[in-house]
Amino acid sequence: MPSNLNKANLSRIRFLDGKRLFLTPLAECDLESTYRWFHDKEFVDLVGSYLQPTSMAKYRDGFDKLLMSCDGKTRVFLSIIHKSSGAFIGNVSLDGIDQYERKAAFGVFIGEKRYRGKGYAIEAARLLFRFGFEDMGLRRIESSTHVLNKGSQALHQKLGFVREGVARQQYFYGGRYVDSIKYGMLRQDYQRSLKIS
Repeated sequence: MPSNLNKANLSRIRFLDGKRLFLTPLAECDLESTYRWFHDKEFVDLVGSYLQPTSMAKYRDGFDKLLMSCDGKTRVFLSIIHKSSGAFIGNVSLDGIDQYERKAAFGVFIGEKRYRGKGYAIEAARLLFRFGFEDMGLRRIESSTHVLNKGSQALHQKLGFVREGVARQQYFYGGRYVDSIKYGMLRQDYQRSLKIS
């Protein structure tokens, strides 16, 4: 057994269980890692956010509000736990869940650098899509990324999203405004992606 094994994370609820990882509800113990990630320029650039020097107290306030908003009806926000190490490596979410329209917005990120580019975001997304489409009865999942994030564009394509359009000058990134690519996945797109993968 590795000496750096995080046994506490491995004992968390396995809400959705995959081959190399499992998804568990976001918890207070995830605060320090996410605080570190959102103060790392490389990570912030990847997720299309802004680097802002925020005090831990202010960040904790926002984190606590996020925790309280994870009701499973309008927001599902899960932590990604790597099974071999027990490391908390990122988050995956369905946000703005609309029970009437049966749709939600998707997001995923791998915050721990050494776990990026290894297919963990794809595995986490597929677990969440199965839950969203099969258990929650969603008919549509939406997402977007800025045009400079080639990794995110490749991820959306691998997951079976359909590129639906471009929102011009949506984000301020690298000192200029850049476009956002809009993606959508219908239930039939999801079912088709299962046959391909």
